[in-house]
Amino acid sequence: MNISINNNNGTHEGGEMNKITIEKDSFTLDEKQLDHGSVTIGRAEDNDIHLDDPMLSSYHARITTFFKASHVEDLNSTNGTYLNGKQVMTHTLHSGDTILMGSHKVTFHSDNS
Repeated sequence: MNISINNNNGTHEGGEMNKITIEKDSFTLDEKQLDHGSVTIGRAEDNDIHLDDPMLSSYHARITTFFKASHVEDLNSTNGTYLNGKQVMTHTLHSGDTILMGSHKVTFHSDNS
């Protein structure tokens, strides 16, 4: 399996931090801090998070962070994006939410209440 993440390690103003943990088959593959802006996830190598998974679309989903809030958006993927077991097109993320894309589980973590 191939995973590559374009990491930038900045922090939000005030020290608040949103991050995601990427897992496959109950193994943690990586963790990425979410700074202000967008992170794309998919099979294509030019995504911010490239996951070599035939169940993912080339450009599967995007997580956008603005101020303290992060949102997940499905990019019209073939197999869908599932938040806590329900298929979504766009949704605000809360700490502990799990996003299922193909055979990968992405867990959202936030220091914000």
